[in-house]
Amino acid sequence: MADEFIETDQQMSVAEELCAFLGLPRPKPFTEEEEAAYQKWLDDGDRQVEEWRARRRQGAA
Repeated sequence: MADEFIETDQQMSVAEELCAFLGLPRPKPFTEEEEAAYQKWLDDGDRQVEEWRARRRQGAA
């Protein structure tokens, strides 16, 4: 049914939608320090994946 989906002026993020669905409060935004730590964690993961892929390519050669 199309009326199950109500569009709002402001779109909710996936995390906000999940919290609303589960009846949890909205997640609070990251502080600058938390955002920097999260970005560093993502970058470290990307670096590790690239190192793993490079080793796989070398092993296949």
